Amino acid sequence: MTSRLLAWALTAILVVSLLPSMATPIVSAQDGDHLIYLPLLLKTPFPSITLMNDQAYRDIFGWNVFGEIMNDSYIYIKNPVLELKIIKNNLVIESREVKPLLTNFPPGAEICFGTPISVWAEDMSYEIKLISYELDISTIAQPLVENPRLLVVDDYTPGVDIPAYIIGDATNTSDQIISDVWITGAFFDAYGKVTGCEWDYMISTIDPNSTIPFSIPFYGRLTEDAVNFRLYTDGTVNE
Repeated sequence: MTSRLLAWALTAILVVSLLPSMATPIVSAQDGDHLIYLPLLLKTPFPSITLMNDQAYRDIFGWNVFGEIMNDSYIYIKNPVLELKIIKNNLVIESREVKPLLTNFPPGAEICFGTPISVWAEDMSYEIKLISYELDISTIAQPLVENPRLLVVDDYTPGVDIPAYIIGDATNTSDQIISDVWITGAFFDAYGKVTGCEWDYMISTIDPNSTIPFSIPFYGRLTEDAVNFRLYTDGTVNE
């Protein structure tokens, strides 16, 4: 009996040691060069995110932190909320909550985010972590985006006017009415870093097999800062 109990105990210790840590994952970064404290080789059964393509970027309004997060767990997250901390000399000088524009965050998906910051310098860094989320996915809908393209403005004043847009059409391919449609776009520079995370919110509903055009502005300073883009869609099914 003693040997059997000992075997059970050793098995339990082995199983527990193989489980991923449940500690809140923290992502540290300095102007896009980031360290990721996450189990990257396998998706985890607990909510966790990977920070991607991030940087501090100055647009026509001021300094921001832009980037993408990827859901690298098996959990379908809804309404993720991040915490951003600006750090200088190992001291937190600014802290704020950041909410990505889209509410639904399935496993393996990316969502862009952006938040203004009051100050930025080369000797500063930032830290981002997931602090809250929901798991309700009962009303999700994703309209089909057709003919998306980057429209560059030829005549603009750098740092003042909008130099580019993402334009296209959103089509409801389901048999249900979709409302609260969000078309969100991430703009990327030539280095693959996010230089903007903007949206077009369609208050009106989209009937089945109907199409609505969208336009997403880029508030960066130069057209050279928007050489590529990625789109994300979201909406609510009217049941």
